[in-house]
Formats: sequence, structure tokens, C-alpha cells
Amino acid sequence: MRLRTLRTALIAGVVVAAMTAAPAHAATSVAYEAENGTCQGTIDTNHAGYTGTGFCNLTNAVGSYLELTITAPEAGSATLTFRYANGTTANRPADITVDGGAATRVNFPGTGSWTKWTGASLSATLVAGANTVRLTSAVAAGAANIDSLTVVTSGGGGTGPFGDPNLVSMFNGTDLTGWTSSAGGLWTVTGGAIHGNGTARGWLYYNHQVGTFRWIFDVRQVSGNHQPTVLIWGTTTPIRDALSAIQFQPPNGGHWDYRPGHNNGGSGLFTQVPHTKLDVHQWAQCELIGNMATGVAKMACGQLTGGATTTCNAVEVLDFKDVTAGQVGPLAIQVHNSGIHDEYQGLYLESPVVTAPDQFITTRC
Repeated sequence: MRLRTLRTALIAGVVVAAMTAAPAHAATSVAYEAENGTCQGTIDTNHAGYTGTGFCNLTNAVGSYLELTITAPEAGSATLTFRYANGTTANRPADITVDGGAATRVNFPGTGSWTKWTGASLSATLVAGANTVRLTSAVAAGAANIDSLTVVTSGGGGTGPFGDPNLVSMFNGTDLTGWTSSAGGLWTVTGGAIHGNGTARGWLYYNHQVGTFRWIFDVRQVSGNHQPTVLIWGTTTPIRDALSAIQFQPPNGGHWDYRPGHNNGGSGLFTQVPHTKLDVHQWAQCELIGNMATGVAKMACGQLTGGATTTCNAVEVLDFKDVTAGQVGPLAIQVHNSGIHDEYQGLYLESPVVTAPDQFITTRC
């Protein structure tokens, strides 16, 4: 199956769509400027880099809020990404609600300066038509400065990879928008893939924090001395080495437990599933599924050969279970040591999981 990507460029809150040759997913993406909502604070312009005509600088108090009305073409799941800046070193968490429902706590860690903007994301369920999204400060210092809210929803009748319309592309094939690196110079985009430059040990995390998820990606090692590594259920507050996360090593099922008090091979928490060894230097497609409530995470991988961009013949290679491990946190890819050049492409995320919960889809599509 050959996939197409619908890439959207957001200009002044208007969707401009362009088809590219990258593997894709049918989705719509719309940006809502904070200055067009209700900001319990001030609309400021004193920090460069914002879009539109300004940004919302919330009152420094618990309970200060930004409220926006967004429109969904149909009922279903969506990804909400707040573009923000936080010039302090402290996290400024906020509670996000849709139409007055249950709140989701989202972290807004420091970005290095008030002119450095990044994204913080969450999954939400929307009704068809108008939805009210409210961001409420959870600490006395107030929330971060909020520039805009981008809403990504599945397009009606569209199908994503493996017939799963709920998979959302994590990577636009041209730059690292939506990702945050532990240090500059570690990652670039080369030939439509996220490329580890081999300069130092470090990681790149996706700004959308998840608990229960399906994560699909293609991976290969151009050169190096350690299996490629990805991280799940990590933490960014405080940021520790390797995000205090559970490490999976695609495509053959190596592993490590980086959580504080662990930092070991995982003892009996991991089970490597016997399989025919995959060539780490050739593209392989891997699928990770994780359930925050049960602490179960699994990985299946399959070799991509003959120019194939997807596989329906992945096999399970690694299981993990620890009910205390499941949490809301970022997904990340890691350069384990300097000198390693790993590449990733075709990255997709489903969270919350709607299609075949707790089941692989790359093994049977």
C-alpha cells in the first residue's frame, strides 16, 4: 500500500493544504490565535516570534485562563497543540478542558527564553461543530505565554496507514516542528528522515504527551555502535538523562529501564520474544503500543524490503509490564552514544487509542 501525506501550512489561521510524496494521513489542521479568544490577562506583543497580532499573557494566579471556541468537522478524536513560551526554568502546568469536561493536566516546561516558542499537546474528543477549549493556570505563577492553539482532526472518510484513520503524522518530512531536542545540533532532517548527527548523546522528544498510545515509525542505523533507541512514558519535569523513561531498542527488542531508582536492564519487567533477527542497517517498521492503566507496553517490528513503505508482517519482539510505570509523558528518540547515526521516518501516533486497543495493527493489516 502506498501512502500519501496531507501536509498543512497554517497562515493567519487559514488552512493551506498541499500534497507531498511522503507517506501520509488524511487530516485537517487549523490554528486559532490566542488573541481572538478570552484571555484572563493581557494581549501582549513585547516578545518576538509570536504569530498573528499578539499572545495571551495570563495573570499570575491559579485559575487564570484562556478560552477559545474551535470547530470540528465531525465528532471524533483530535490533537490540541498549544504554542507557548516560558522564559523561566520552572514548569507552568495548566489544566485543559473541552466543553467543561474532565481536565487534562499538561506540562509547559521552560523554553529557554520568552522569545523561544514550542508546542505542548494533548488528545481530546470533540463534538461536531463548536467546542469550547479552556486552558486554566494550575500554579500561582500562572501559565506560560500562549500564542495559538492548533487543532488536528481526522478528515471524514479518510484512511490513514493500515486503514487506521486515527493515526496522526508526527513529522512533516522537512523540519523538526513539534519536537524538542535536549541540545542543539543533535538532529537534522536529511532526505525526508529525522537524522541523528552523531555529535553527542542526547534525545529528541515529541511535544505531544501521551499515556495510552500506538506509535508507528520506520527506523534504520546508518552507522553506530548501539541499537537505535526510543523512549516511552518519560518525564520532562525535571528533565533527567533519557527523560527518566522506559527504553525500547528497535528493531530487535533490546531494552533498558531509565527510571529513577532503576537504571538497569529491567529485571523481569521485560520479555524478549524470539524472532528472526532483523537487519538494523536496513529500514524496518516498528509499532509500539502502551496502556497507561495496565503498565503494559509491547513492540512489533518488520523488515521493509524492495522499496516497501509499510509492512503487514511485523512480529512481536518485546513486552514490558509494570503498572507503576504507566503515566502521561513524552515519546522520544535517543542518540545513545556519540558516533551513532540513526534515521526515522513515517512516524505516526494514535492517542487515545480508538482502533484495536492493546492490539498490533502492523502484524495483520
